[in-house]
Amino acid sequence: MSIDIKIICGTEASIPDPPRPKRSGDTDPRQYFSMRPMTGEQRKSLRRAAEELSGALSGFWMHRVPGKRQAAINMDHYLTGAGQDREFSSGNVDDLFDTLTESSTKRHYSLEQGFLDKIREDLSGSAVGTIRRYNSLNSDSSSSNWGEPWFGLSSKDGTSWFYAVGSFWVAFGGRARRDANGVEVYYRAYVYDRYSWDVERDSGMTIGKTTFIPNEIE
Repeated sequence: MSIDIKIICGTEASIPDPPRPKRSGDTDPRQYFSMRPMTGEQRKSLRRAAEELSGALSGFWMHRVPGKRQAAINMDHYLTGAGQDREFSSGNVDDLFDTLTESSTKRHYSLEQGFLDKIREDLSGSAVGTIRRYNSLNSDSSSSNWGEPWFGLSSKDGTSWFYAVGSFWVAFGGRARRDANGVEVYYRAYVYDRYSWDVERDSGMTIGKTTFIPNEIE
């Protein structure tokens, strides 16, 4: 795992947002639906089924099902958010990081500490009063996000955030100032995820992703 930093122009009192990932991570659509043209009636049936399913996943009962609340909030936002990003509170982000798999927990800690260490290293020889702004930078040439600010993490199966985001990407932004006592850093973690409705590989087989719906809302 290799993390570096990218210096962002300016000294204003703000933490720079990272750019969105260039790669969506989506599965090729040809793997999960036929490329033959659909009839008008097929389109209507598909839309009706999707509306009923998404309405069930975002509805009143799903908000009350243990472990599914965050997924329900995401689906509700997907239906009513007019295409806007969902903004997470610091509590939500802390809770998400608390549900990471063991390997992702270690990875997250290493990335966060590496980001801060790189900033300290960059400013260590600078004059007192120097201010710089940063984004994380993925310097692992084998990573699909090489050259971007993003790194992959995964939440544990069965947790509320597993159903809400599953695997996702994290990036860091920071603003730092060198003073007589050392380096002071203000930084933020950014989480990126999107619903792709795709498929995944299991033992060489292509299978659809599944979420079980409680009996009460069938």
